[in-house]
Amino acid sequence: MFPFFIFTIASFFAFLIPGSNVLYPLKRPLLEKIVLGMAVGLVLWVIQSYIFGFLGLRFLSYLYILVNLGIFLGLSRKNLKLAKPVFPKLDKASILIIVVGTLMNLSAVWFIGVKTADGLYFCCRGVPDAIYHLSLTNEIVKNFPPYEPGMAGVHVKNYHYFSNLLSADMARIFNLDFIKTQFEFMSLLTALLLGGSAYILGGLLKLNKIITRWFLIFLYASGDVIYLLLFSRGQGLNFNVTIMDDASKLLAGPPRALSIALLLSGICMLAIFIKKRSLYAGILTAILMGTLVGFKVYTGIFALSGLAALGLYFLIKREYKLLIVPIAALAISLLYYIPNNISAGGLYFNGLWRFENFMEHKDLALSKLDYLRLMAQQNGNFILAAVLEIVFILIYFVTLFGTVNLGFFQSKKSLRLLPKEINIFLISAIFVSLVAGSFFYQKTGGANTIQFLINVFIVGALYASIAIYYWTKSMGKIVRYIIFTLIFVLTVARPAYEISDNLTSIVSKKGFLVNNGQLATFAYLKNSTPDNAVIAVEPSMSEDEPFMYATFLTNRQIFLIGDGVLRDHGQNTKLREMDLNAIYTSTDLSLVSKLLKKYNIGYVYLSRGVGFGAKSSPYLQKVFQNEKATIYRVNN
Repeated sequence: MFPFFIFTIASFFAFLIPGSNVLYPLKRPLLEKIVLGMAVGLVLWVIQSYIFGFLGLRFLSYLYILVNLGIFLGLSRKNLKLAKPVFPKLDKASILIIVVGTLMNLSAVWFIGVKTADGLYFCCRGVPDAIYHLSLTNEIVKNFPPYEPGMAGVHVKNYHYFSNLLSADMARIFNLDFIKTQFEFMSLLTALLLGGSAYILGGLLKLNKIITRWFLIFLYASGDVIYLLLFSRGQGLNFNVTIMDDASKLLAGPPRALSIALLLSGICMLAIFIKKRSLYAGILTAILMGTLVGFKVYTGIFALSGLAALGLYFLIKREYKLLIVPIAALAISLLYYIPNNISAGGLYFNGLWRFENFMEHKDLALSKLDYLRLMAQQNGNFILAAVLEIVFILIYFVTLFGTVNLGFFQSKKSLRLLPKEINIFLISAIFVSLVAGSFFYQKTGGANTIQFLINVFIVGALYASIAIYYWTKSMGKIVRYIIFTLIFVLTVARPAYEISDNLTSIVSKKGFLVNNGQLATFAYLKNSTPDNAVIAVEPSMSEDEPFMYATFLTNRQIFLIGDGVLRDHGQNTKLREMDLNAIYTSTDLSLVSKLLKKYNIGYVYLSRGVGFGAKSSPYLQKVFQNEKATIYRVNN
């Protein structure tokens, strides 16, 4: 509990105090100060870490904390004579949803990197991605700008690492364990910020509490209804097929989870800006929205799309001074995107592949329909082919988005429950992300454009909540509760299954384990090698992403490991792959020597039972061996 207590105090000084200082001129209510202050503070923390990191002045983060503390104390002294803060009346049902939703969803990540008697235990969702994030966070603790954890000497590119930078600098400044910081402490904070921002947004938009409650339910416990499709195909109640992450898995992806929480906070700030027409609130909106590309590019594009449409609206209304918000947000985004992601290659049109591929899924037993489409195209029956494509699209979204699809059923009156400007922002952003996620592919990352659809699924839940409230408000109490129950069951079925599976895995210790023998090997490399040592691991490890745990367990640079994620980032790994294979398989001692010298490799890791052609070489010295692996030191 002590590390958590330290993190809580650290969050107060690093996040809440700077955020509340910046929010001070807006004179917001206490709850808004806390929630939005935390969101703004998180973003400011990342900005200062990014700037000081690139300047090579990371020690200035301590000064940042002290200066903000001084400002805070000054403002507090100034306000001593003011009336005591009024504590808001909270909706108990909403708070209960936030608390229960947070606790349940933490089951996906709370046991990632936990030390047990058998070794280091990882459970339960997205373990390969979690290991990469831990590797990257550990790398940022040591170096900034960061090197690719799995490719020694090569800087990270085409990836959004603000969430890792945030956790890394908290661990670095406050001497916290980076594993606990990333997946325990920050996950808890993110989950609470997600619900808190949604709750604040409901208050700012003056939404009925039923809408807010439903929105919170969707944020914490919504999922697909593919299980109904499988049930209709005679496969029983089957939850084994999933295409897109549901709400219970949100925390398993720290960049996406934090970006969504900050997006909701940004929309809160946008609502304040729209109501007050305050340029100061507008600049804060631009900062929150503009930095999202650094947390998750897809969320950043979502926000920028909405702001672009809003900018066009301001232009038509001749409110020229308000254009500062979309312009500033774009400028902030480009300041991060250009140096880090300019080589990502963008998107390319991929037709209706996503929907056709969905129909080909072997477990859905629908491939005959796609075969019928192909036959129709070959026979020139393009009308039938087009009808089938439409059917594919409908099946895809009906099953994937589940009850969130209720958001499409709106009237003019229901849409008026939101301010016009918020509708313009959200609907435009949803449309752009829907198109990008449905019909486009990435040049780096491929089918990861489904991340656009995840944003639509999450934010679109607000409109689903409005639709549920609007279309049932005039119904009788019994009918309304029956409908609520049906929607609730359909909505939470998938997350309930996933959370139950998480808890079962935790109790039965089912998951991924780095055993004690491996830990001992890595401990030797961590404690008995130079800090700048480069380590080669065998080709079989370099190809598998989970083995990236070697990077943070050794705390050393690895020559090549997890090359799949490296290729997703646009890194060219082909030459290193060939050279690594030669190092381990070649019996030409001269060639192996040249390659080791070329890449400045100081140590060679060899798992038990793996062949190594050059192990008898005079320049290789066995320095460690146990039942799991052998370590060779490369002598000059």
